[in-house]
Amino acid sequence: MKNKLKYIPIIMIISIVHLLSSCQEFLDDKPNKDIVVPKTAQDIEALLTNYSRFNINPLITFVLGPDYETTTDQWNGLDPWQQNAYLWEESIFAPLEGSTDYKGIYRQIFYANISLDLIEEGISGPPEKISELRGMAYFLRAYAYSNIAMLYLPIPNSSLDNGNYKMPLKLVSDINQRATWVGVDEVYDQIIKDLEIAIQLLPTQIPNPIYANKTAAQALLAQVYMVAGEFEQSAEMAEEVIDNGPELLDFNDLDSNLEYPFELFNQETLYYAKTDGKISITASSSTYIPEELYASYSNDDLRKDLFFQTNEDGRQLFYGSYTGGYNLFTGISLSEAYLIGAESLFRIGELEKGLELLNSLLEKRTKVGEFVPLETNNQEEALQWIWQERKKELVFRGRSWEDFKRMGRDGQGQTQASRTINGQEYTISPNDPRTIIRIPDKELELEGQL
Repeated sequence: MKNKLKYIPIIMIISIVHLLSSCQEFLDDKPNKDIVVPKTAQDIEALLTNYSRFNINPLITFVLGPDYETTTDQWNGLDPWQQNAYLWEESIFAPLEGSTDYKGIYRQIFYANISLDLIEEGISGPPEKISELRGMAYFLRAYAYSNIAMLYLPIPNSSLDNGNYKMPLKLVSDINQRATWVGVDEVYDQIIKDLEIAIQLLPTQIPNPIYANKTAAQALLAQVYMVAGEFEQSAEMAEEVIDNGPELLDFNDLDSNLEYPFELFNQETLYYAKTDGKISITASSSTYIPEELYASYSNDDLRKDLFFQTNEDGRQLFYGSYTGGYNLFTGISLSEAYLIGAESLFRIGELEKGLELLNSLLEKRTKVGEFVPLETNNQEEALQWIWQERKKELVFRGRSWEDFKRMGRDGQGQTQASRTINGQEYTISPNDPRTIIRIPDKELELEGQL
């Protein structure tokens, strides 16, 4: 904490040259004259370990995702952009409206870039620490670009990946050098390159999972490979995580009578991040799990009681966040690595190895003595199982939008999502262009400042 307080002036000066510096409301604080230039490893560490900047994921990803629903009354109380996102409108933001999520992600990218630039120029400190900080910056930049690509680009090699969609990519902090607008292949190539470097530089042992680490970078790379359709690579990387990472939680050891049964920084948390949004969305008494999804949990499935509680009107609310409270955990977890590994193995025809991973996970989620291992020689059946288990295990994790978009290329899952507001049903399919969010006009006007 002392380091963060000491270097607040550093953060102020960087904010003033940030991509949106012309908008005063975007600045955290007004700059002052007592500014120092970051020039030590300690300075860079202060930039890269700002929890409130880097460990926050976009709210809009959760709003779009089909693993929750709300009432008309609750919807009426949301901000206009949230209402539009919930109904998958073509234009989510008003012409003069910016996006906090968009700005927040590019702010993360900026701070990662400036850290890399300063390290390249030369800073003082132990060489091993400087190397670790480089790895941290590469990880954080890759993580930010993976989040923004999921919103503003199509899934690689899907029917929507036709070369018409691009987003800003910038790898330096110099405000005089504009971002390059690039397509799907370039963005994912850069994410993969950054993560490959990060894995070589990051430590395995860390104080707690709010810090970037090697295992988290491997898990993120496994996820990115899966989204890119590179299933052999995603299987290999997921298996690395499983072989060298922590043990799965045994849900039999948890107490479903607790309001929030999961501890903060539990052993499955590889990288901690949360969705920091309006409680009226993420923790509302009207933010429900869809009834069909709730019914898919068997009575022997411990997640049914650990994840959900029933409110006064008989609907189920989510209480199973790995934040240990009402904030939604949307970071990187060990259980997701098991699901990535299993799916990727299924897709390359390694059914036996994939089932071994999937069964290892499900045994830890089932009441003692009730688990029956899944068995099949049918690839399609195995993939149906994995999609169902991704829905159940990763509910309210901010992953359902990514999975829904992947249906357009990978199949075996949900082919349409629907919501009803004011008696009218709204639907969307994975191949609908509305799954690619339009960058707000206000952000486009400011693009030259990236």
